[in-house]
Amino acid sequence: MRHRDRGRRTFGYPHGGGESEDAIELIHSTSRGLPRSVNDTAWQSLIAAYAGQKSIVDESFTRAVVTDYRRDTMNTYPTQ
Repeated sequence: MRHRDRGRRTFGYPHGGGESEDAIELIHSTSRGLPRSVNDTAWQSLIAAYAGQKSIVDESFTRAVVTDYRRDTMNTYPTQ
């Protein structure tokens, strides 16, 4: 997750910003440590923080991303 500094600078954070420890733990636990899932969740959290004009990705942004993702996937698959 530390390699995200380059992406943060892309979004206009000159010093890279960062994630709170709570956000990092939530990203890891919800992604089950799968690299692609970690990246997707982290980037979406970064975008949400940018939209909220915050320089730190905290748990609230990550939780919103995870909740939105779960809502989308629940509506994607038909129930039997």
